[in-house]
Amino acid sequence: MLVAFCQETHITLTDYVLRLFDEYWEDIVGRANRELVDSQLRQVKAKDGALIALGKAAQPIVDEVNIPASELRQRVYDQIPREELLAAIEVVLALTGKGPRTFHSFLSTRYRSIKSFSAGMLDQLVFEHAFEGDDFQQAMELVSDWQSGRRRKLPDKVPMTFLLPSWKAFVEPFEGEFDRQAYELSVLARLRDLLRSGDVYVRHSRRYAGPDTYLMPPAHWKSHRPDLLAHLGYRDATAYRLDEHLSDLESHLPLLEKLLAEGGDIRLDQQGELVITPLKAGGLPKSVVALRAVIDRLLPRVELTDVLRGRPCGRGGCLDRLFE
Repeated sequence: MLVAFCQETHITLTDYVLRLFDEYWEDIVGRANRELVDSQLRQVKAKDGALIALGKAAQPIVDEVNIPASELRQRVYDQIPREELLAAIEVVLALTGKGPRTFHSFLSTRYRSIKSFSAGMLDQLVFEHAFEGDDFQQAMELVSDWQSGRRRKLPDKVPMTFLLPSWKAFVEPFEGEFDRQAYELSVLARLRDLLRSGDVYVRHSRRYAGPDTYLMPPAHWKSHRPDLLAHLGYRDATAYRLDEHLSDLESHLPLLEKLLAEGGDIRLDQQGELVITPLKAGGLPKSVVALRAVIDRLLPRVELTDVLRGRPCGRGGCLDRLFE
């Protein structure tokens, strides 16, 4: 009883940790996106002020008729003080230079907080991978070694094929430049996506369990197999079932050969590839068309203004302006 209790507690705690990771990641990504929007709004405001200042400074420069070159500098400063002009130039240089343009930059400011949670999770939980078409498993092992302190240096070849384009630009902003913190965050983001899709599952978990755990264990299946086959009416012979399906397939071959010879909707092209013409949608029955016409005649004819009347559209008062 105690062993069973400990096992169930282990499973419950594993699911709880993974749920915390999922919710925490969603929260910090949401905050990073909000900070990005706030930053962009501040940039727009600063850009507008800088453009106005530079516009005032440019007016005397292009006025070649009324302002001689010897008085140009003083006339520019008359339009806008030197300190304001320098501040506007700094704003323009900051906007055109390297700066945060995606939420990833704001997410990286929480790296230490994320690592304090993810290091133990990656080290203690056993993750299994259903898909082996990329190098994500190797990337997870590398990040786990980094965050647990078992490894400090970069390997000769860092796993990168699993990265999505947006994350790859964050990990390698320039050719030959590698951001290790961004790489670790990209692995954690990919881990969350794969846990949700079921491509990565966790041992000793109920919510993120592997597909094999939903099947009958092989030892139990061997003892229950004869009874199940008898219940379904199948013979306990795999070869017999294969022969039965093969005979059924061969019985349909003459019809297929006839259809291919006719060259209609099902045919072979010049390369020997099977071509099936898509089916065309049939028209509506006359009874449906007639019923639609009857319903249409019963519906009242309402003007657009009558529909909108009494329906305020937001705080802007657009309906009032419409009637004006």
